[in-house]
Amino acid sequence: MTRHEIKIEGMACSGCSSAVENALKQHPQVQSAEVSHEQGLARVESDLEPSDIAELIKKAGYEPKLN
Repeated sequence: MTRHEIKIEGMACSGCSSAVENALKQHPQVQSAEVSHEQGLARVESDLEPSDIAELIKKAGYEPKLN
Protein backbone atom coordinates (compact mmCIF):
# COMPACT_ATOMS: atom_id res chain seq x y z
CA MET A 1 0.00 0.00 0.00
CA THR A 2 1.11 3.51 -0.82
CA ARG A 3 -0.02 6.67 0.95
CA HIS A 4 -1.10 9.44 -1.43
CA GLU A 5 -2.02 13.06 -0.75
CA ILE A 6 -4.21 14.70 -3.36
CA LYS A 7 -5.40 18.30 -3.29
CA ILE A 8 -9.08 18.85 -4.01
CA GLU A 9 -10.87 22.04 -5.03
CA GLY A 10 -14.52 22.83 -4.49
CA MET A 11 -15.16 21.35 -1.04
CA ALA A 12 -16.97 23.86 1.18
CA CYS A 13 -18.18 21.83 4.15
CA SER A 14 -17.91 18.57 6.07
CA GLY A 15 -20.64 17.11 3.86
CA CYS A 16 -18.37 17.63 0.86
CA SER A 17 -15.44 15.90 2.49
CA SER A 18 -17.70 13.06 3.64
CA ALA A 19 -18.99 12.54 0.11
CA VAL A 20 -15.44 12.28 -1.28
CA GLU A 21 -14.28 10.06 1.58
CA ASN A 22 -17.21 7.68 1.13
CA ALA A 23 -16.63 7.49 -2.63
CA LEU A 24 -12.99 6.60 -2.06
CA LYS A 25 -13.70 4.03 0.66
CA GLN A 26 -16.14 2.17 -1.60
CA HIS A 27 -13.32 1.15 -3.95
CA PRO A 28 -11.95 -2.30 -3.00
CA GLN A 29 -8.32 -1.22 -3.49
CA VAL A 30 -8.59 1.70 -1.06
CA GLN A 31 -7.35 0.65 2.38
CA SER A 32 -8.14 3.97 4.06
CA ALA A 33 -9.16 7.52 3.19
CA GLU A 34 -9.28 10.75 5.18
CA VAL A 35 -10.57 13.91 3.53
CA SER A 36 -10.41 17.44 4.97
CA HIS A 37 -12.43 20.25 3.40
CA GLU A 38 -10.51 22.77 5.53
CA GLN A 39 -7.19 21.67 4.03
CA GLY A 40 -8.63 20.75 0.64
CA LEU A 41 -6.79 17.47 0.88
CA ALA A 42 -7.40 13.73 0.62
CA ARG A 43 -5.01 11.28 2.28
CA VAL A 44 -5.48 7.87 0.73
CA GLU A 45 -3.76 4.57 1.42
CA SER A 46 -4.16 2.40 -1.65
CA ASP A 47 -2.53 0.35 -4.39
CA LEU A 48 -4.24 2.59 -6.96
CA GLU A 49 -2.29 5.10 -9.02
CA PRO A 50 -2.88 8.77 -8.16
CA SER A 51 -4.65 9.26 -11.51
CA ASP A 52 -7.12 6.49 -10.60
CA ILE A 53 -7.78 8.08 -7.22
CA ALA A 54 -8.32 11.41 -9.00
CA GLU A 55 -10.96 9.79 -11.20
CA LEU A 56 -12.84 8.58 -8.11
CA ILE A 57 -12.76 12.13 -6.72
CA LYS A 58 -14.07 13.52 -10.04
CA LYS A 59 -16.92 11.00 -10.01
CA ALA A 60 -17.85 12.31 -6.54
CA GLY A 61 -18.21 15.77 -8.12
CA TYR A 62 -14.99 17.50 -7.06
CA GLU A 63 -11.81 18.63 -8.82
CA PRO A 64 -8.58 16.86 -7.84
CA LYS A 65 -5.26 18.64 -8.44
CA LEU A 66 -2.37 16.30 -9.19
CA ASN A 67 1.14 17.77 -9.02
